[in-house]
Amino acid sequence: MNVLLITIDSLRADRVGNSTGLTPEMDAIADEGIDCNQAVTHGHGTPVAFPSILTGTYPMLHGGCSVLSPRRPILARRLKNAGYDTVAFTSNPHLFDKYGYSVGFDNFNEYQGDTNESTGTHSILERTRLSVSSVFGQESLIYDYLRPIYYFLLAATDERPYAPADEVNEQFFSWLDNRNSSAPFFSWIHYMDTHYPFYQKDDRLAEINADPIPMRTQRRVNRLMNESPEALTHKETETLRTLYDAETRFTDEQLGLLFENLRERDLWEETLVIITSDHGEALGEHGAFGHYKALYEELFRVPLIFRIPSVSSHRIEEQVGLVEIAPTVLDYVGEPINMDHDGSFSGTSLRRLIEGNNDGNDKDSNEWPGHKHVIGHGDPLGVRTERWKYVWWDRNGNKPLEVELFDLHADPKETTDVSDDYPEIVTMFDNYLEAHIAHSEATDHEPDAASYDANSEIESQLEALGYR
Repeated sequence: MNVLLITIDSLRADRVGNSTGLTPEMDAIADEGIDCNQAVTHGHGTPVAFPSILTGTYPMLHGGCSVLSPRRPILARRLKNAGYDTVAFTSNPHLFDKYGYSVGFDNFNEYQGDTNESTGTHSILERTRLSVSSVFGQESLIYDYLRPIYYFLLAATDERPYAPADEVNEQFFSWLDNRNSSAPFFSWIHYMDTHYPFYQKDDRLAEINADPIPMRTQRRVNRLMNESPEALTHKETETLRTLYDAETRFTDEQLGLLFENLRERDLWEETLVIITSDHGEALGEHGAFGHYKALYEELFRVPLIFRIPSVSSHRIEEQVGLVEIAPTVLDYVGEPINMDHDGSFSGTSLRRLIEGNNDGNDKDSNEWPGHKHVIGHGDPLGVRTERWKYVWWDRNGNKPLEVELFDLHADPKETTDVSDDYPEIVTMFDNYLEAHIAHSEATDHEPDAASYDANSEIESQLEALGYR
C-alpha cells in the first residue's frame, strides 16, 4: 500500500469542513475516510510542529527541534527500510535538507524562493533581494528602506517566496511519470499557499463569493500584518481573512486535481492518504496575527484526515495529536511501531479509534488513554486534553513562573484563566509537565541536533515568509 502524506502550512481547522464551503475536496475525503474532529498539533510554527508529524515524537526530545535529529524514529527512514520508494516536495526553508529533513528520502526536492521551473534559479526580483541582503545586511537602513518596495513588486509580479500548489503537483506528477519501480511509494507533499503572504486574483476571490480586492489593498494588509499588525483596522483584518480563505480554496482545488490524477493512474485504491497541517494561523484572535509564540486554539487546532483503502468512514471525536500519524501509518502498512534501535514514538496508533475499538480503559477519565498531549517547546509549554488547556508561559527550569488554565468546554475562545479555581488540576498538570521536561533532558542529546546557521538565500526566503 502506498502512503501519501499531505501537509498544508498554516491551515486552520475551522477553515475545513462542509459548513465553510472552502474545502469541498478535503470534505469529500473526510466523508469517505477518517475525520479526526479534535486534532491538535504540537508547535506554534513549522520547526516545532514537524518533528511530531514526521517522527511521532514531541518537539523537546532528542535535543530539540532546530534540526530534525536522525536519532528520532523518522517515518521516511522506517518506510525506506521496509522497501518503499520515498520522495518529498517542500518549499518551506525550515524543512530543507540543511535542517535534517531529507533523512530517509530517496528523492528530496526543495525549492528556494520563486524559481524558474525546476532549475532552482531565482527570479530577477528574488536575486536582487538576495544581492542587497548580502551586500548591505538585513539590519541596514538601505535594506529597511528597500524592503517595502520588494513587497510591492512581489505582489505586482505575482511572485511568491515558495512554490505554489499547482507547481508542486506538476513536480509530483513528473516523478510518477519517470518512476520505474514496482515498489510501493511514500510521498510527502508540503503545500505553502495558506502561508503568509496572502495574495489572490479576482477570479479566485469570486470562487468564495468575495468582492475584488485591489492589489494596493492586498499589499497594504500583508505589509501591516507582518510589520505593524496593531495598525490594522477591523475592515483590513476582514480583508486578510478573505485572502486567507481564497488561498485555502485554491489549495483545496489543487488537492482535487492531485486526487483525480491518482485515480487516473489507478493508484487511488492502493494509497493511504493523510491530510493535515503543521499549525494554524492567528487572524486577529487574542490581538495577534500569524503563527506567533503562543498556545491558543487558532494555532493548535488543525485538520487531520485519513483515507485508508478498504477501511470504512469514521469520525473520531476524541482528541488526537499529530504524534499519532507515524505510528498509525506503520500499523496499517504492517510494520512494527517501535524498534529499540530506532527510538520510541510519543504517540500511539489510532487504529483502534479508527475502527471503533476504543475500550475506554483509562481509569482516570472517560477519554481514551492518549488523551493528554504536550504542546509547545520550551517557553511557552503546555498540555491539552479534550477539556483543559494548561500553559506555562514562563518557567525556571522545571518550575512554572506564569501559568494559565482554560476550560475549553466552557470557554472555547480562551478568555478566562481558571487556574485559581481548580488547584488540583493545576497540580496534576504541573507534575505532567515536570515529568516531560525530565524525560526530554534524559533523552540522548547528540551534537547532530545542534542549531545550524542558514545561508543567506534561506534567510531571505524565511524573511519573505514573515519569519524574520
